[in-house]
Amino acid sequence: DQVKKQLGKLIDTITVRDLRKDDHIDRELVLFKVSFTDKEKAKVAGIIKKAKAVAAHAKARGFLVQMVGPQDKVLALLKQMEPYRIKDLTRTGKVAITKD
Repeated sequence: DQVKKQLGKLIDTITVRDLRKDDHIDRELVLFKVSFTDKEKAKVAGIIKKAKAVAAHAKARGFLVQMVGPQDKVLALLKQMEPYRIKDLTRTGKVAITKD
């Protein structure tokens, strides 16, 4: 209840509803910059593709990666990126909507 009250105070918030008991879909957006060596580039690109993420911007030694998906898939991608150099990272946290 306290979380709902705090969220309700935000200017752009119209309604707050707990969807844990409802049939819903939730997703999270993550954006991060990862750098790599020439030898690592193909491996990093393969991990991104397998995760169904996108290299939204590419440089010779790095990608800006975008992924939208369930939180467990986002976490799995980030785990796979640990051996590489993540420079910046931002995540939305879960957003959700009911199916009906």
